[in-house]
Formats: sequence, C-alpha cells, structure tokens
Amino acid sequence: LSAYSPQGEHLWDEEGDSYLVSWALAKDALLFTTFNKEEPLKSADRDGLHIWEENLSGIPLVAGDQVWFYSENGIYRLDMADRAAQLIYDLPTAQMRRSAALPLSDGSILLLHTDTADRRLLAFDGDGELLWEFSVPLDGDPQLYELAGSIFLLIQPSCSGRGVYRTMDIFEVDLEGEKLLRIFESGSRTFNPRT
Repeated sequence: LSAYSPQGEHLWDEEGDSYLVSWALAKDALLFTTFNKEEPLKSADRDGLHIWEENLSGIPLVAGDQVWFYSENGIYRLDMADRAAQLIYDLPTAQMRRSAALPLSDGSILLLHTDTADRRLLAFDGDGELLWEFSVPLDGDPQLYELAGSIFLLIQPSCSGRGVYRTMDIFEVDLEGEKLLRIFESGSRTFNPRT
C-alpha cells in the first residue's frame, strides 16, 4: 500500500497483509477491510496505515458526513478521529455474501440483510434510527444502486444449474411508500450473469 499527496509527493509505503474485501473513501481517509481475521478493519491517511482495535469485518459506508459500518452482527457508527466503533443497531448474524448495503447522500443507509431466518430490507436515517423494514422473499445475490435519484435492487441467481430456468430481477425501491416495484425481469435456461 502506497500513499501520494495530490501533488504526487510520495508519503509512505506499507506491506500488505491480506487481500482487500471492501472499502469506502471518507473525508480524510480510506477505510477498508481485509481477509486478515485478527485485524480486518484498517484506515489509511496522509500519516500512514492505522489498524483499528475493533475486530470488525464487513462493509464500510460513507453516507454524507456519517461513517457507518455494516458488520455481520449489526450497524456501527465509526469515529474516524478516535478509530472507535459504536454498535447502534443489533442484527441477527448475516450471510454477508447474500446481503447488500447502500449509503445515501443525506447520511442515511439502506440494507438488504440476509440471515438464516429471513431476508429484510431496512432503512436507517442519518442518526442511525430504523425508519422501516420489511421481509423480501427473494432468492439470489443482491446489489443495491442509486442512479439519477432513484434506488434499485438487482437480484441475480447465486448459481446457475444446467437446464434450470434462472431469472434476474430489478426492483425500484420506493423509500416513501416502503415497498419494492418490479421494473424488469429476464431469464434463460442457460443463465450467465456476465452476458
């Protein structure tokens, strides 16, 4: 890992210890997680690489001026100056590969949380308060996007078996109406999400 100033001045180098999992760019730092199980959460700024004491793995989220962290056990508010994390909403243990998170420009966040009992869409305001949640009875791998002021949920198959009909669905998320609107569905017996 190497850091350079906006003028191209070399600031520092650090040896990498594990592969990158997820990252977000905060105001003055890069926040990221790696596959290092003892020290997964790190940040980097002009002063160097910093290892956080909290043993958190998951998805860092920068929403407006707020810095959040979606971990398998809940939502945390991060204090970048003190490098501290505060659990603000406890969740059942997530299947992170089948979950998704989206930071919004007003400081709020949207989660599609998948655990062994349920899959729920949850909306939190800029203070970390739960606004609403509802179950989403959909299978597959989710991705959340914000495009042109609208929010979309893409669900695609986790895997495709030979001769099995697979679909990909796109929903628009209605934040005010607290619902999903299916806007696209496609399918194929030889589904390949890359095409």
